[in-house]
Amino acid sequence: MDDVKDFVWPVLSIELESMNSVPVPDVRSGKKNVDVMEKIHEAANTAFKDGKNVIIYPSGHLAGQGKEKIFNKRSAHEVVRVLPDNVQVIGLRIRGLWGSSWSRAWNGRTPDFFPTFIRGTLILFANLFFFVPRRKVTFEFIDITREAKGKAQKDRTTFNNFLEDFYNEKGEEEVTYIKYYFFAPPLKRKLPDRIQGA
Repeated sequence: MDDVKDFVWPVLSIELESMNSVPVPDVRSGKKNVDVMEKIHEAANTAFKDGKNVIIYPSGHLAGQGKEKIFNKRSAHEVVRVLPDNVQVIGLRIRGLWGSSWSRAWNGRTPDFFPTFIRGTLILFANLFFFVPRRKVTFEFIDITREAKGKAQKDRTTFNNFLEDFYNEKGEEEVTYIKYYFFAPPLKRKLPDRIQGA
């Protein structure tokens, strides 16, 4: 990828480049890149020809609530709409992160990467690695090829509604706050009054 400078965290650019990541501008910030869909298509088609997997995060941002919202995003619909016949679509549902320090449920906004990473590292040391309080996170992989390809042949709204139904099949996720230190009392924390993107 030539536009590694478009990534938010320069230190991670090398790793992102090695994975052939495509930087997608945040439309809420007012930035627009008319070539972004072309770049996504090009990267996906190249990966498919090389027999590689492609990961697309349809909503493109952290959730602002305990459920996934795709809104009017284009990338997943555009890619799935023209998928080769031999390519599968695997949906991934993740539950258990709503309320973590990496979510907007902690302070109402997207966490800054490096301060959160450094704090997490210090927490590991403070808990002597072995005693870090655990958070239950589940990953569910499901083959949604037939349904996804069928919905993608219709309009974008139909496809995005299908994805939202898939992600939110188990209902809205309850927020879970886990204490950071094994020797600390349980956290008594509530959702912020205002959450970015909610």
